[in-house]
Amino acid sequence: QMPTRTCHGRIVNCLALFMMLQSSVNASAAGASESPLGFTEMPEAKNGEWILKSPSGSGNAWGRPEMIRYLQLVCAEWRRRYPNAPIIRIGDISKADGAPFPPHRTHTTGLEVDIKTQPENIADVNYRDQQATLDLAELFYTFGAINILYGRAHNLDGLPIVKVFEGHDTHFHVDVNPANVPRAGDWVFLPRTAIGDE
Repeated sequence: QMPTRTCHGRIVNCLALFMMLQSSVNASAAGASESPLGFTEMPEAKNGEWILKSPSGSGNAWGRPEMIRYLQLVCAEWRRRYPNAPIIRIGDISKADGAPFPPHRTHTTGLEVDIKTQPENIADVNYRDQQATLDLAELFYTFGAINILYGRAHNLDGLPIVKVFEGHDTHFHVDVNPANVPRAGDWVFLPRTAIGDE
């Protein structure tokens, strides 16, 4: 069960830390690509840091190598910060050849992904603690998201970081800029926050 958040104004008052990324998070871990576009299939998690909506081999979770690395980084950091929180569930990304992916109108570039969490879904407009939802969205931005579509707007320090989009009441649609995804050895500024921090 998710802890209850008790702090307010955490963006202004929280401590911060710097983390140097380790080379152990590597898109090549997904194995050899069979994509004409150079996409890589999102692998199954070996350490429980994420859950796949569709199992490997389903053809629904192919992305650019930067996207696969991005998802691994976000999931690892979410698990590190909130070890008792629901786990990130990675939904549809793209087909290996970038083909149309109904019912999606997008998901052809290898840089878009649908996100929920399990067993409770934080990315739901009816989730009781929308501050936790914002924490999740903030983490996706920290590692390179440029757009998050959701059924409810959220602001971070007065800036809209989550946009309202019809049909997204129960998940995030995340767009990633590959140029913003940290590489091995990069330093990343990470707010020292945790759900329930005093």
